[in-house]
Parts: sequence; C-alpha cells; structure tokens
Amino acid sequence: RTSPASSRGYLATKRSGVVESTGEHVEGFAAGDAVVPTFLAQCSECADCRSSRSNVCSKYRFAVRPGMPRDDTTRFRDGDGNPIHHLFGVSSFSEYTVVDVTQVVKVD
Repeated sequence: RTSPASSRGYLATKRSGVVESTGEHVEGFAAGDAVVPTFLAQCSECADCRSSRSNVCSKYRFAVRPGMPRDDTTRFRDGDGNPIHHLFGVSSFSEYTVVDVTQVVKVD
C-alpha cells in the first residue's frame, strides 16, 4: 500500500458548506444544513466523543490515510477510472465534495 503522500490526490484547508444531498442511511443531516467538515472523525458514541475530549474518538483514531475513515475507499475517480484520494477525507477545493458523516459537524 502506498503512502497518502505519494498518492494522487487533492488538498484543502479552510472549508464550510451546505449539504446538497445525503446517502440513504445518513441520519442527522439533511439537504440545506450548514456544515463544517473536520479531519478528526467522530462516532458520537464512544466515551471520548461523549466527553469533553470529543476531538479524540476511540473508534476512529486519527490516521493519515488516503480514503474515508470507515472503509478506506475514495469517492473520486479520474477520467481513466483511477482513484483520486482526498487528504484526511475532507478535501474541498471544488464546488462539490463527498464527506463521510463521521467527519462533518452541523452548524446551528
């Protein structure tokens, strides 16, 4: 397996957005919600997520990897069908992006 640093990908820094649509099993988010992606995934169920240490999830430990936190896949492909990885799973230098539900926070 190659390092994310040597993989094809795109980067991003500051970001925020509005949910365009969600997957069929996503709960707690709906089209139109204002959100901020975060590279620290949270399960919202473990002892750390339910405490003041909510940025230290016991289930989804921080790791530099090229894909989504729960399945290490990517949702992006180039014109030849090759995977394009997104740094920390939340890259957003584009009009649209795909973010795992564990890596997005709703802004009330």
